[in-house]
Amino acid sequence: MFFLGRVFALCLVVFSGYSSAKNDDLISVGLFNEPEGSRAGAEIVGTFKANYFGVKAGGVFYASEYEDNEGYESNELYGGFSLFGFVHANEEINPYFGLGFFAGRNIECSSDDNYSDKCDKGTEFAIYPEIGVELNFEDFQITPYIRRYFDTSTSNQSGNVYGINVGIRF
Repeated sequence: MFFLGRVFALCLVVFSGYSSAKNDDLISVGLFNEPEGSRAGAEIVGTFKANYFGVKAGGVFYASEYEDNEGYESNELYGGFSLFGFVHANEEINPYFGLGFFAGRNIECSSDDNYSDKCDKGTEFAIYPEIGVELNFEDFQITPYIRRYFDTSTSNQSGNVYGINVGIRF
């Protein structure tokens, strides 16, 4: 929990450092899901843009459920920080693509571990390409996207992750 507090504090510092930038910056919340797999999560993101380049920074929380090699059902929880750089068209309907990095902590528990209270904890890193479209309405933005995580987890291989963020400019 202390780790997540530090991530949140870092996000606030990043957000406040960029808040005096032009009015294209926004804070958004979003949900994502892996329909072919087992991952789903939520994120809070600050987006900071120049003319054709941008950066997104935020906190990410997600969960995963799968069957391990020994036939036990396992659950994983992840929490961490993501940083994403992207190129965009700088239009009202604004397609973009880019590459991101996730760093965080995970807790993995199999159905057997739940009874013995011996869940594994670890550090997780991932990179992810993402493509999406920002739909701008006055001070609001809706952003559907697709991303694919390539992570250090040995338990589950990622498929495409579909998500949507809803944001407000500040």
